[in-house]
Amino acid sequence: MKTKRLHTVFLLVILLVFWIFGSHASALTPKQIYQRISPGVVFIYAVEGNKGSAGTGSIIREDGLVITNAHIFTRKNSSRLISNIWIYLKPIRVTGNPKKDLVRRFKGEILVYDVKLDLALLRMKEADVRLTRVDFGDSENIVIGDQAFAIGHPEQGGLWSLTTGVISPHKSDYGGVTGKNLFQTEASINRGNSGGPLLD
Repeated sequence: MKTKRLHTVFLLVILLVFWIFGSHASALTPKQIYQRISPGVVFIYAVEGNKGSAGTGSIIREDGLVITNAHIFTRKNSSRLISNIWIYLKPIRVTGNPKKDLVRRFKGEILVYDVKLDLALLRMKEADVRLTRVDFGDSENIVIGDQAFAIGHPEQGGLWSLTTGVISPHKSDYGGVTGKNLFQTEASINRGNSGGPLLD
């Protein structure tokens, strides 16, 4: 299937490099949120030659549709994409050892992407296992001071890490890009978290 650029706004709210997922998550404890959502959060690795780029994604459909950031596999000043993409599912228990944790993997295919919005949809090929879906929430219900939880893979941290914080001000059409609306958050977000969910 030929990769297409995404010309329509797939998601109206981008939270820095993250997204608001789930509804009424604030009624749950951090432990409950992690147990419920983390199986739907994936580790993405794009590799070309001896160079690689890593990030986070969220499964948004049970057939293996994943939303993430486009910059994980796009290049600056080039139309070429890194097409060798692997998508890893969370192990039952995260050990902290990548060799043990990054075992269940599937080939990833780029379906659509938008460089300006920094969004992309990937498909997990031959995903013959039961997948956990991460649902979108309603950004209209988000207010400053709401508690926020991020799940991802920070470079200097562990895989499937959980951090917490609060929602800060909202910015519309960030960088002059229509539809690129942001919320700031105090939840710790680092390189490697790109594309992962922020839950309210």
